[in-house]
Amino acid sequence: MRSYLYRLIWLGSISICLPIILASLVYYNTSMKREIVHIQKSNQISLGIIQTYIDNAMFGVVQELTSFAFDPDVFEAFLALDETARIDNNTFILSKISALLQSSEFINEIYFYNMNNDFILSSAQGKIAANQFRFVDDLAHIANDTKSAHWTYLPASEQEGYISFVLTLPAMSLRPQGVLVAQVEVEQFNRYLTTFLTITNNQSIFVRSAAEGSLFQSKQLTSVNEAIAKKMDQDSLNNPSSDNASIKGGGGSEYFYSYQKSNSGLSYVSVTSRSVIVGELRWIMWSTIFAVAIFLTMGIILTIYNSRQAYNPIGQLVDYGKRLRDHSAGTPEEEFSFLRQCLDQFNSEVNSLHVMVAKSEPFLIERFMQHLLKGNYTSRSPLYEDCEQYGVPVDCTYVVLVVRVEDFGKNGRFQSKDKPLLAYAVMNVMNELLEEYRLVKGYVLDDLRGHEIAALCFDPDTPPDAATGEARAYAEGVSAALQNYLNVRVSIGIGRAYPHIGDISLSYRDSMLALQFRLLASTEAIISIDDAPMEKLTLPEYPYETENALIEAMLNEDSPAFKTGIWTFSRLVTEKESYYFIYQSYQVLLSALIANAEKKCGTSLGMLEYDLFDQFRTNETVEEIGLWFIDTIPPLYSKVMKDNNRTAGKAGVKEVCKYIANHISRDISLTECAELAHMNPSYFSRLFKKETGVTFHEYLIKSKINAAVKLLVESDVNISEIAERVGYSHRSFNRIFQQAFQMSPSQYRGLHR
Repeated sequence: MRSYLYRLIWLGSISICLPIILASLVYYNTSMKREIVHIQKSNQISLGIIQTYIDNAMFGVVQELTSFAFDPDVFEAFLALDETARIDNNTFILSKISALLQSSEFINEIYFYNMNNDFILSSAQGKIAANQFRFVDDLAHIANDTKSAHWTYLPASEQEGYISFVLTLPAMSLRPQGVLVAQVEVEQFNRYLTTFLTITNNQSIFVRSAAEGSLFQSKQLTSVNEAIAKKMDQDSLNNPSSDNASIKGGGGSEYFYSYQKSNSGLSYVSVTSRSVIVGELRWIMWSTIFAVAIFLTMGIILTIYNSRQAYNPIGQLVDYGKRLRDHSAGTPEEEFSFLRQCLDQFNSEVNSLHVMVAKSEPFLIERFMQHLLKGNYTSRSPLYEDCEQYGVPVDCTYVVLVVRVEDFGKNGRFQSKDKPLLAYAVMNVMNELLEEYRLVKGYVLDDLRGHEIAALCFDPDTPPDAATGEARAYAEGVSAALQNYLNVRVSIGIGRAYPHIGDISLSYRDSMLALQFRLLASTEAIISIDDAPMEKLTLPEYPYETENALIEAMLNEDSPAFKTGIWTFSRLVTEKESYYFIYQSYQVLLSALIANAEKKCGTSLGMLEYDLFDQFRTNETVEEIGLWFIDTIPPLYSKVMKDNNRTAGKAGVKEVCKYIANHISRDISLTECAELAHMNPSYFSRLFKKETGVTFHEYLIKSKINAAVKLLVESDVNISEIAERVGYSHRSFNRIFQQAFQMSPSQYRGLHR
């Protein structure tokens, strides 16, 4: 057993060491990359400062020369001048060149070359012939250059350490006639670059342009710098304005370089060897090694301790297993094999217990049968597996019966809250009868739609007719038992017989369809799908005359006539033997009764608030539907009419308001309107103010004034005629209008037209 402990310690130690070593390597590489990124960011900052300095210096030179090039004296130098004017012009240009040289911080020399007259105006030599100029070798190079303004190294100037800015003259001319050249000392920029060598002297910084190559550098360019420049030229289209990258140099050495590009087209590059950076950051490696050594030591110590603690219960369990097997000794392999056997046996017992519990739970079988009835099994494999698990035979003849309770609550024994209890009682009766019928086997369940289901199972060789006959006999027994013992009337639909468990959903649909025809066969409690009429020979016709008679009986509140009409209506619609026609005819009748009730009392809200259509759908047979119409519609209509009479006062006020609007030119009195509403004047006055919020007299004046305002604004009728049209004399109309609007009718018309 100790060998297993040692293996456990070794595995634990390796498990500790490998992650720590890998983590240390990751940490070292991450730290190195982070430090390199930090150095490169520092280089980027340095390059930004350098860029600002050099760009400002070079841009200042360019700006000063460009401003000088637009001087009128410069343009005049290329004109045909007499000798005196030429001397004056040269003098002015030389004085301005001297002034420009004095004001510039970076320019060392400026000269003006007039190609037309072949002479030089130099800040150092004054006016001199071109062939005697000290940078005469540069003139040929300038003459062959096609660029109008650029920085470049001219042959003679470069030997003396100058970089030149060449600007062709006249400015904006397509044919150069001269040039203006500024000489800048290169060394002052190179010295400035050396002040930004942040790591060691092995770092180099250089400034270059794509056209002229390297312009300034902190030290002599190497092959690595040239390779970087070449790579940047090749990738010029894809390079961003600033970035960090690396390149392989000679001998496989890696060099990191950072660069920035300015808007002037210059690139500022800083180059550092990886070996130099690694040497500067060697402290990271030693600190990582020290931390790894500490963690490894602690991990190995903890592994040894935890392995012993973890193995202790295993050893005790092995010893206990030995004692259970009569203290028989064995090798560690045998002991662990014994433990595995115990666990396997325990797992097997648990699985057996789960299966036993599942089979002993009836609701699982019921749920399985509910899935079958709904047709949820689209594949045969899971169906066969569940049938085998629940002990349901597959290849048998199945017939489904659907039992529906009728007249629920009519006899007063059962209420809505008793539905679950009644369903449970019906299922118990069906189960008891199923046990009594030896030729019939099956399952009783609820379909979650208010119906009780019996899925009857017969031998595979039972003919379909025989199976249907046995199912009918069982259904008759169920119906009789429920009527005798529970005083409950039920209707039962019987589906067709099918020879496979997978088709039980079809039999269930057949039985539900058979129940629909219970509406036609009111005297038959048990209906088979084979007995249901499936064809109609004539087109059905809705009994409109009977509907009109029923409407008249309801409106006259003649209950006997309404009862007779309902049974006549039922007889006429059931003659067609069409379930859908019968059911929808009753719905059309109900809609017609509600619509005519609205015409009578002015509203249908009183009847519709009772949810009549949902109540109607709870009836299953023609008899139940007829009784529902007789017991519900006439009493409900009478109640609605009584409520409507209570609102007659509101209707009277509404009628009076309408009367005033139609007879605005008359002198209408309160007594006249009270008689119109069939009320005494005192009660009508109180009711009118309650409904409108104003007195009758105030409402009458307001109506007349509103009519007058409309005539004033929309017509050209004179004031006297308007007063007559609203039932006032001219004087009274002016007085009342003045009180309402604080202005005369004429003023009002002038203001609003």
